[in-house]
Amino acid sequence: MFKSMIERERIERQHISMFSHNHEGLEIRRDFILEDAFEKMYPQGENIKDRQRILFVDTNYITEDGVDGGGLSKEFLTKLTEAIFDPHFAFFTETPSDHTIYPNYLSATNIPNYLA
Repeated sequence: MFKSMIERERIERQHISMFSHNHEGLEIRRDFILEDAFEKMYPQGENIKDRQRILFVDTNYITEDGVDGGGLSKEFLTKLTEAIFDPHFAFFTETPSDHTIYPNYLSATNIPNYLA
């Protein structure tokens, strides 16, 4: 069932090419990747599944040189994943016995109102 859902979604979205984007791009500050990703992507709802054009900007919102032909998106997703699993944010915790990770139900108490 899951595979058929994925296949249906792929067919529905196959018209979106790698270089066509429905917006100017997501301006992401490297030092605030988690915050910026949440702020820019959460409101997109279902459209979050569309291809995203990433623009890395400095703290003054000056765009870094680079064309997102896939490399910037890959770097963004890699850095975002690293931030999500960063122990500082405590979004996840692990079992002591086998080090399996799972969502930390106490993460809201570790950093109150974070991403609220």
